[in-house]
Amino acid sequence: MRRSRETCSRAALGCLTMMVLAALVGACATRTDTRKQIQEIYVHWNDLSQRRDIDGLAAMLHQDFAYTDETGRVEARPAFVDRVKQALAVSRGLRYEVEVKALHEAGDATTAETHYIVHMEFQQDGKWIPVTRDLDLVDTFVRHRGGWLLRSSRVVKVNEPPVADAAEQPVAADGAARRG
Repeated sequence: MRRSRETCSRAALGCLTMMVLAALVGACATRTDTRKQIQEIYVHWNDLSQRRDIDGLAAMLHQDFAYTDETGRVEARPAFVDRVKQALAVSRGLRYEVEVKALHEAGDATTAETHYIVHMEFQQDGKWIPVTRDLDLVDTFVRHRGGWLLRSSRVVKVNEPPVADAAEQPVAADGAARRG
């Protein structure tokens, strides 16, 4: 009888261990799936920005979306969409590089700590000027109808801009590159 009790205890412990391992593998798979989904959102945002699809970009934002810039100024969804529309109207070559540094999941929300590098050109005095912005942001996404919507985006740090290539520097009349 003692052997059978020991065998049952081992079997139960083995079963419990398998359940815990299955739960951990499931949790890891969910985190991996969420990371992939969030990264795909950034790829989609980049694609819509390059196509200047304002309606598509706005559809990715939650109705209560709020953007906080590096000065702490907060813009609600309509003002942010207007600003994106204006930026796209006076720029070209917009491209984002986004690295998701960390994800924090809590129920139906996921917060992504990200590093953005934004490349674009804007027109000034009839000339196209290359601009690169290097930012760290915290973006919060919420699940909505089987997908994700961006609920908030907050600039937490503006990094020093990388030094532009010599080919990108405005050139003075004497042929020397100017810093501007």
